[in-house]
Amino acid sequence: MFMVTTIKDTVKILPRYFYKNRNEAIIDEINHKYSNKVLHNVGLCIELLDLVEVSEGVVLPCKDGGYTIKVTFKMIVFRPFIGETLIGKVSNSSEKGIKVSMGFFDDITIPASQLTPDTTFDKTQNVWIWNFNETDKLYIDKNEEIRFQVLTELFVDTGPMSKKKPFGQDPQESTKQLNESAESELVVPYSIIGTITQQGLGLTSWWD
Repeated sequence: MFMVTTIKDTVKILPRYFYKNRNEAIIDEINHKYSNKVLHNVGLCIELLDLVEVSEGVVLPCKDGGYTIKVTFKMIVFRPFIGETLIGKVSNSSEKGIKVSMGFFDDITIPASQLTPDTTFDKTQNVWIWNFNETDKLYIDKNEEIRFQVLTELFVDTGPMSKKKPFGQDPQESTKQLNESAESELVVPYSIIGTITQQGLGLTSWWD
């Protein structure tokens, strides 16, 4: 579920942080910059593990009086492997499937096609139901603990805002671009597709 990756970067220390010792200031800046950030094709950064190498500080020729330091560090990253079994909680349900949250990571989807066989969606209650047999119906309710297997992962390079096309002069075109821009902001950089089709997967209460 978690892995360690090595990253090289240049961090900037502003004068207001000069009261800290150098390593403390660097660690705080790295955690501020990377914690809860998705690195493309790497995973979700959780926490700095260790500083590997730190260069001498270079004072910037600018008004703020800060300095930059080249650093190499190890970061704890969330990126489960394909086929790994995880436990989360059901956060939402729709006809398309089930959304799962692990608390620190919410972009997990179990599509309708990857639910337990003989599972149907009740539109009136907005809930999926596993028809275990003719008499027993097991509801997959919100906030229930669910065990699932990682089927695949998806990284999307959202890119900086500067790469987006500027809005046109035509009002209709500008409105269209504005809507497209709003939609693009909903795209998540890293998501996981799960499955509960195998024996032992699904709500943990089913197998207690």
